[in-house]
Amino acid sequence: MRRSTGFTLIELMVTLGIIGMLASLAVPLASSYRTKAEYASLTATLRYLMDGQETYFIENDCFYPDGFGSITVNRGQQKDIPELAYTFPADHKHRYLIWAINFNWGTWKLNYYWIYVYADFDRNGNGQNDLYIVRTYLLNNDPITSGGTRYYRLIQQFQ
Repeated sequence: MRRSTGFTLIELMVTLGIIGMLASLAVPLASSYRTKAEYASLTATLRYLMDGQETYFIENDCFYPDGFGSITVNRGQQKDIPELAYTFPADHKHRYLIWAINFNWGTWKLNYYWIYVYADFDRNGNGQNDLYIVRTYLLNNDPITSGGTRYYRLIQQFQ
């Protein structure tokens, strides 16, 4: 008597083959989406920091930190920077260096700030972790333009 219920070995192998092919298509897409999400999170953090720098400048007539100074926030380090109205969470994935120069020289007032971000992902696919730099240069409260580039809230990716 022949059994009429259940699956044959061929049907199971075909089903597993189809599932395997779909999984092989989904895994690279998931990696790509993870990188895009990390980049979106990084740019959002940079925009919060830039907004904080502008607010600090409006209130104090200089960028944070005052004078010549820098702040380093290592990967995974929780750090509160109330001057910029931002708190780095304990599980953030990047290293930040916030650097500012503020000085007056005669009638010139120069204010610069840079934010260096050493990212732990490779968005451009060159095999190296990325470096992002945010820059704002002001001369007498106006953005500096050099070589056709206006250095006001300029975000650049290196490496």
